[in-house]
Amino acid sequence: MKNILKYTVCLAVMAIIIGSCDKPENPQTEKKERVVVYTVDHNEKQQKLETEEAWNALLEQFCDHARAGREVTFYNLNQTACVRDSKDVWGTKAGKSFVTTNRNEMIAWMKEMETAGLTVRVTYNDADGTWRGTAYATAPSQLTTESIIGTWHLNCMVTCKIDKNGNLLDGNLYEPDEGGGSMYYTFCDDGSMSLTLNGVGGVSATETSVWTLDDDGVLVCTLLPHGGSWNVNWITSNTMIFSCAEFGTEDGDQYIQLQFDRQ
Repeated sequence: MKNILKYTVCLAVMAIIIGSCDKPENPQTEKKERVVVYTVDHNEKQQKLETEEAWNALLEQFCDHARAGREVTFYNLNQTACVRDSKDVWGTKAGKSFVTTNRNEMIAWMKEMETAGLTVRVTYNDADGTWRGTAYATAPSQLTTESIIGTWHLNCMVTCKIDKNGNLLDGNLYEPDEGGGSMYYTFCDDGSMSLTLNGVGGVSATETSVWTLDDDGVLVCTLLPHGGSWNVNWITSNTMIFSCAEFGTEDGDQYIQLQFDRQ
């Protein structure tokens, strides 16, 4: 894998700034960038938010959609925290649930789950007036082997350090397409897969391996960067997002996120 990656473009460094030394007069205008991907029923959208006020407004919209009988699912691409031992605590079969008749309580819970770096699904039952939420480290029930099969283009990889409290610190951004390269992963229904790398100057290479997806929504494939096991945080007909955490490495504790689009 290291030999192949020499054909791809160089790493770009991205500074992730969390918090501020000076407390703003109005917390609603505090700068905290989020890129939220979400679906209303099966319609996928993405919004970039720069303040808490914008985040609160989007959560109110989510509640309006749910109140109208639609299912809302969302995930923040700009994670600020890492859930340790997520497979044991937050797997697809063990998603954390919340039920309330109070809209404000629902919004507060959604904020808490977003802060924990989880994928959140929200519905509303008009018959009994209850809001129902479920949060996962892996994508909800639409995640199946069939939903992953196909060819996916790797848009970027973000690697962040994790402090002792689980907060994400500085990070690196790797974009294969920058400078003319590209990376494509093809997942086949027989459990095989291939990675095709197109580098600068027309250089290309292909490697093959196998992949598995377990009942907790964890995908294993050695051709993915860093190898090992990956949570599938988000998947639709257009977008797929993986993440994993590595603890006790030579570089310290790290959180890695991969973002793909379907071809």
